[in-house]
Amino acid sequence: VLVVVCVFFFVPSNVILMYMYFELSMFPILVMILGYGSQIEKINSSYYLIFYAALCSFPFLFVYFKSFFFISLVYFDFNLSWEMVFVLSLKFMMKFPVYFLHLWLPKAHVKAPTTASMLLAGLLLKLGTAGFLRILGCLSFVHNNVWIVLAFLGMILASFCCMFQSDAKALAAYSSITHMSFVLMALVFIIMSGKTGGVILMLAHGYTSTLMFYLVGEFYHVSGSRMVYYMSSFFGSGMIM
Repeated sequence: VLVVVCVFFFVPSNVILMYMYFELSMFPILVMILGYGSQIEKINSSYYLIFYAALCSFPFLFVYFKSFFFISLVYFDFNLSWEMVFVLSLKFMMKFPVYFLHLWLPKAHVKAPTTASMLLAGLLLKLGTAGFLRILGCLSFVHNNVWIVLAFLGMILASFCCMFQSDAKALAAYSSITHMSFVLMALVFIIMSGKTGGVILMLAHGYTSTLMFYLVGEFYHVSGSRMVYYMSSFFGSGMIM
């Protein structure tokens, strides 16, 4: 279901349809977390995901109905105020995610089953990047500087968070934030090679992060623990093979 929704996300030429499929992509992950999550805290992580989705969705709808009521194009190429650009970007930044909108991601990954974590990292987060690419036409030099600063801060802060994680899934989640912050910096560069590099990094992250969560899941199924302390000897002994 998630793959079908992700495919339909790229099909419509109407902003509302794009938004609808963008939001629908969240529900299969919610079902997997609530139905197959292994810990009781999965309900709390679902609340975080719904709260952040709603917090970033309503401003997006407000700006759309205020400014683009008669416009059906998905790709924006207009001169907008920085407030409107920020609100439009906010929805996609939540699923990027940038560091300051990231709290739902480690919680969702930690409580989700391995399959849900792989789909979340490999597909769902890439929709935020694809949506942000569609509004790049209305970003000015000032907007780019704002996102570059936020992405740089996100890389530094998420890297520090990685140093203090004992859960391997939480470590992988914060490392994803670091990688996607680097993707954001590449995308907002003025030159085309930066955007091309950002897209390549996005695709590479989808592949590597999916494999990372698969390995963490295999470690958990064999050992019954996700502690980072025990993982070096586990992979060194070749127990997966």
